Amino acid sequence: MSSKRMANWDLIRSISMFLVVVVHTAGYLGPVHGTSVQGVMGEFALICDPIFFTLSGYFAIRPLKHSYSYYLSNKVRSIILPLFTYTILVYLYGTLTGGVTLSPSAFLEWTAGVLASSYWFIPSLIPYLIIAPFLYRMFSSLEKKEVRTLGYIMIVACAYGIFQTLIGSFLPNSRLAKIVNVLNFILPSGSQVILGSYFTYFCLGYFVKILPEYLEPKKVRAIEYSGIICWIAGALLTHFGYQRSDPSYLWLPVTAAIFLLFSKMSIKSASICKALSWTARRSYSIYLLQVTTIGIVFTPLVNNGFLGQETTLATIIRLPLFLIALLSAYLLALLIASVVDSSILRLIQAGYTTLVKKLCRAKC
Repeated sequence: MSSKRMANWDLIRSISMFLVVVVHTAGYLGPVHGTSVQGVMGEFALICDPIFFTLSGYFAIRPLKHSYSYYLSNKVRSIILPLFTYTILVYLYGTLTGGVTLSPSAFLEWTAGVLASSYWFIPSLIPYLIIAPFLYRMFSSLEKKEVRTLGYIMIVACAYGIFQTLIGSFLPNSRLAKIVNVLNFILPSGSQVILGSYFTYFCLGYFVKILPEYLEPKKVRAIEYSGIICWIAGALLTHFGYQRSDPSYLWLPVTAAIFLLFSKMSIKSASICKALSWTARRSYSIYLLQVTTIGIVFTPLVNNGFLGQETTLATIIRLPLFLIALLSAYLLALLIASVVDSSILRLIQAGYTTLVKKLCRAKC
């Protein structure tokens, strides 16, 4: 895949990483003209979650270039070692600021806590990565008719999921809601089997690559239009009490639409491609840092009454201040990631690669 072709996915990765920061800072904006925008803003940006799982599947569900053990070793290098490095760095920063105590027991307890909260994406993704090569063998063996049938099943499951969520949100005590509750024990969508985890989006990463081959252009456009509508509707409905599932059923058409649209994009500027590659390569490190940099940037602003749900600062002043703080938190994470990735992490990964090569030679 050429660098200009990769720029499409570097762009979506960079945008999605910025949206992660938006999700985690939306609550700091406070009310806008007396109306809370946290729910709408956060829900709109939260599409970053299914996008990252789909991106992971897009690049992981493919034929193995080397052995399976080599594949797993590469995942340790690219996933586990950065996690190990940044977890220690963020923990040490926490001990300096008084947020945590310095001890092996405290470190293990703190690490378990962040893996269950701030870093939840990683333990969720790892099992999918482990079986990705086998998923490729399964999916690539499907015939064209079987792929289409699977697509219809997903559409029906998604439509029913949206329907039952709407009923549960806005007509919870109606007779229709009681019927839906019974159906939820029978239909796969209601029982969360088909669309009830991010595994669906990981698998979607494989199928979005082949969708244009299986669909007429007008059907591709229909997916794109319906996806954008679902994205906007999902964010707005949140303001009126829409209680979505996690992941939301609305996200499936949205994610498919975004990938189809980005696949058509052509970025020809070499300098833009290079800049996107730089930020995209550091998106994982930014993810591991962004909660910390958000705290660094936003805590003083909240403590001094400039931002937050309790602030009385005028919206016309608070909104640009929030945007500056948001961008600062992202750029600070990017700056630190650029330094650490190019120094500490590079040395650790190089040492690991050398060790693996020695072990392979000894085994051979």
